[in-house]
Amino acid sequence: MAIDFGTRRLGLALGNTELRTAVPLPPLRRRDLAHDVDYLRRLQREYGVESLLFGRPLNMDGSPGRMQAAVENFANHLRKQLKLPLDWQDERLTSVEADRLLSDQESDPFKRKAMVDSVAAMVFLNDFLESQ
Repeated sequence: MAIDFGTRRLGLALGNTELRTAVPLPPLRRRDLAHDVDYLRRLQREYGVESLLFGRPLNMDGSPGRMQAAVENFANHLRKQLKLPLDWQDERLTSVEADRLLSDQESDPFKRKAMVDSVAAMVFLNDFLESQ
């Protein structure tokens, strides 16, 4: 499961390592840490999630982005709670790619905004699967 971390939403996507494909899930509107972990634990059970992939927020020059510490803290907490292995994938420009993909399919800007984080998670999950 790929997670695009944000302070208000978590973009979510599921992947299949054998087929090397990924699909977005509806994003999770964040409330508090306990709620987020409970929801992700339910997804783990429902879909048989075997590992976590987080987007690494890097600046264009490759230096850590402003969200790096928050993402690492959340990812490490989630890894311990779900007892799953954790990987990282560069997420630079994935939101731009997600917005482009959504603009081709969805004309309603509110629906596009709601899904952009999950489609970004799908994009970096696809990149990760292709690199394996």
